[in-house]
Amino acid sequence: MIDTQQKRIARLLIVDDDPRIQDYYREALTLSRSQDEMENELEIDEMFAILEEDNPLRQESAYCDAYIAAQGLEALRKSTEMIEAGTPFDLALLDMRIPPGIDGLETAKGLRRQNPDLPIIFVTAYSDYREEQLIEQLGHGHKMLHKPIDQNKLREEIRNTLPTSVLFGEPAE
Repeated sequence: MIDTQQKRIARLLIVDDDPRIQDYYREALTLSRSQDEMENELEIDEMFAILEEDNPLRQESAYCDAYIAAQGLEALRKSTEMIEAGTPFDLALLDMRIPPGIDGLETAKGLRRQNPDLPIIFVTAYSDYREEQLIEQLGHGHKMLHKPIDQNKLREEIRNTLPTSVLFGEPAE
């Protein structure tokens, strides 16, 4: 059993080219917003601080740390940076179709070359590959979820796929 004091918050790599899906992940995992969104939230926070002592719009803690990439090559570059920094990702969530560059399978293969044990969840509306082809290319250690997916189901699948040595949706001690 792992001591919870040794656990750290999970690090996810999310790859999807659709800004609406990126926003969905931010909402589902209570991730930080873009700089513009953060400035707007700060203005709202300040307004509520003046009007009330509490802000009903304040977000709860994030479920994890995450990096959202729009393209496969961007994801591979970020994964390399994280590995070199000694902080590799714990899980990758990949769309299968991420034009105009390499697709989700090619991205997954590149990520696995960098980190052979990286769990991968494909979250996609379309799969150009059968499960047998994915196993042939990647081996095991991947799942396929189909869009649209309920936020609770997404979080459950992430929680069940992550190593037990990391925290997801739990406060770090």
